[in-house]
Amino acid sequence: MLARHNRSREMDYKKLVMLTLYAKNVKETIPAHVLKQIKEAIDNE
Repeated sequence: MLARHNRSREMDYKKLVMLTLYAKNVKETIPAHVLKQIKEAIDNE
């Protein structure tokens, strides 16, 4: 069960990274406060 949770969390993290990369392609810069919020969300998981 724990392995499934870890895989799910890893997939969520990968999706978040891909969305961030996509946003970076759409917009030249991502504000620092947004990146900080993303980091805090990942750290609090």
